[in-house]
Amino acid sequence: VGGMTGAMLTCPLEVMKTQLQSKGYHQYGITTIASRTLQSEGVFGFWKGIGPMLVAVVPARGVYFWTYNSTKGSFLSQGYADEAPVHLA
Repeated sequence: VGGMTGAMLTCPLEVMKTQLQSKGYHQYGITTIASRTLQSEGVFGFWKGIGPMLVAVVPARGVYFWTYNSTKGSFLSQGYADEAPVHLA
Protein backbone atom coordinates (compact mmCIF):
# COMPACT_ATOMS: atom_id res chain seq x y z
CA VAL A 1 0.00 0.00 0.00
CA GLY A 2 2.86 2.38 0.87
CA GLY A 3 4.65 1.87 -2.43
CA MET A 4 1.45 2.32 -4.38
CA THR A 5 0.63 5.53 -2.49
CA GLY A 6 4.13 6.86 -3.10
CA ALA A 7 3.86 6.12 -6.81
CA MET A 8 0.47 7.82 -7.01
CA LEU A 9 1.78 10.93 -5.25
CA THR A 10 4.98 11.25 -7.26
CA CYS A 11 3.61 10.35 -10.69
CA PRO A 12 2.70 13.97 -11.58
CA LEU A 13 6.28 15.00 -10.82
CA GLU A 14 7.62 12.15 -12.95
CA VAL A 15 5.36 13.17 -15.85
CA MET A 16 6.57 16.77 -15.69
CA LYS A 17 10.21 15.67 -15.30
CA THR A 18 9.91 13.47 -18.38
CA GLN A 19 8.43 16.34 -20.36
CA LEU A 20 11.18 18.71 -19.21
CA GLN A 21 13.78 16.20 -20.40
CA SER A 22 12.14 15.63 -23.77
CA LYS A 23 12.98 17.41 -26.98
CA GLY A 24 11.04 20.62 -27.44
CA TYR A 25 10.10 21.14 -23.79
CA HIS A 26 13.49 21.73 -22.16
CA GLN A 27 13.24 25.51 -22.54
CA TYR A 28 10.04 25.73 -20.47
CA GLY A 29 9.67 25.89 -16.70
CA ILE A 30 7.74 23.46 -14.56
CA THR A 31 4.76 25.80 -14.18
CA THR A 32 4.44 26.11 -17.96
CA ILE A 33 4.67 22.33 -18.34
CA ALA A 34 2.02 21.85 -15.64
CA SER A 35 -0.40 24.33 -17.19
CA ARG A 36 0.09 22.88 -20.69
CA THR A 37 -0.52 19.37 -19.40
CA LEU A 38 -3.65 20.49 -17.57
CA GLN A 39 -4.98 22.31 -20.65
CA SER A 40 -4.20 19.60 -23.19
CA GLU A 41 -4.84 16.40 -21.21
CA GLY A 42 -6.80 17.45 -18.15
CA VAL A 43 -5.99 16.51 -14.58
CA PHE A 44 -5.58 12.81 -15.47
CA GLY A 45 -2.69 13.75 -17.76
CA PHE A 46 -0.52 14.04 -14.67
CA TRP A 47 -1.00 10.31 -14.01
CA LYS A 48 -0.11 9.21 -17.53
CA GLY A 49 1.97 6.05 -17.23
CA ILE A 50 0.85 5.13 -13.71
CA GLY A 51 -0.03 1.57 -14.79
CA PRO A 52 3.52 0.45 -15.65
CA MET A 53 4.85 2.26 -12.59
CA LEU A 54 2.46 0.34 -10.32
CA VAL A 55 3.30 -2.93 -12.08
CA ALA A 56 6.92 -2.35 -11.07
CA VAL A 57 6.47 -0.80 -7.62
CA VAL A 58 3.85 -3.08 -6.03
CA PRO A 59 5.72 -6.39 -6.52
CA ALA A 60 9.04 -4.79 -5.56
CA ARG A 61 7.62 -3.49 -2.28
CA GLY A 62 6.02 -6.89 -1.63
CA VAL A 63 9.34 -8.68 -2.10
CA TYR A 64 11.06 -6.12 0.13
CA PHE A 65 8.65 -6.61 3.02
CA TRP A 66 8.53 -10.39 2.60
CA THR A 67 12.35 -10.51 2.74
CA TYR A 68 12.43 -8.24 5.79
CA ASN A 69 9.81 -10.30 7.61
CA SER A 70 11.50 -13.61 6.76
CA THR A 71 14.95 -12.38 7.79
CA LYS A 72 13.64 -10.93 11.04
CA GLY A 73 11.78 -14.16 11.81
CA SER A 74 14.92 -16.18 11.14
CA PHE A 75 16.98 -14.07 13.53
CA LEU A 76 14.32 -14.23 16.22
CA SER A 77 14.02 -18.01 15.91
CA GLN A 78 17.79 -18.27 16.43
CA GLY A 79 17.47 -16.55 19.79
CA TYR A 80 18.39 -12.98 18.91
CA ALA A 81 16.57 -10.31 20.93
CA ASP A 82 13.88 -8.27 19.18
CA GLU A 83 16.02 -5.11 19.18
CA ALA A 84 17.48 -2.66 16.68
CA PRO A 85 20.18 -4.95 15.17
CA VAL A 86 17.52 -7.48 14.17
CA HIS A 87 15.43 -4.76 12.54
CA LEU A 88 18.44 -3.36 10.65
CA ALA A 89 19.64 -6.72 9.33
